[in-house]
Amino acid sequence: MSAADGTSLRLPSGLTIQNPFAKLLAFAKEEYATYDAVTTELDSTITIHDILLSVMMNSWLMAPRGRSVYRARERIGRGLAGIPPEASLLDDHDAIPWDGIHALFNEFETIKGAKLAVATKILHRKRPKLIPIFDKVVLSYYEETHPDLRGLKMGPVAVRAMEVFRDDLLAVREGIGALASDLAERGFSLTPVRVLEALLWIECRKAEPYYSGG
Repeated sequence: MSAADGTSLRLPSGLTIQNPFAKLLAFAKEEYATYDAVTTELDSTITIHDILLSVMMNSWLMAPRGRSVYRARERIGRGLAGIPPEASLLDDHDAIPWDGIHALFNEFETIKGAKLAVATKILHRKRPKLIPIFDKVVLSYYEETHPDLRGLKMGPVAVRAMEVFRDDLLAVREGIGALASDLAERGFSLTPVRVLEALLWIECRKAEPYYSGG
């Protein structure tokens, strides 16, 4: 069954997303070229290119803070080296390098101005099957549905947010896969992690929706 038929997605966290394909397609036409379509090496090296790419996702990373991330690139790279490029949130729970994820985000905790949104906008492109983008919109949604996320430091909040996101992803795995396949046929290549995260962002943001049809 094609994902373009208007099927809804019901997430365990409580959100029901109507017309997900139409929303994703409108989103991809607007946002894809300046972030997802840009070639990024799935290695353990953080470059200026990787940092600047996050700015295209409205990371609000001004020059002084960007320089702080760049100066910490070797420490971040050592953390990335412990996480295989093909690691996925769809892997078995015990196969996911949770300790490495915790340590990686702890490195960002020490960088002035590098909040979780900045970190995940940089790291998603380095590990696109594993790390969702947790900007203010998506993280606020999960803080409402999972209050235990509030007040945590970056390492623990990243791990816990990824766990609850993974619960949603696994529950709608088939539908997300169909959405990703239909998007790919139209020239938009997104991982299941990115598909679900984008849908959460589209659905929960308070700005004018990309798609408001029936």
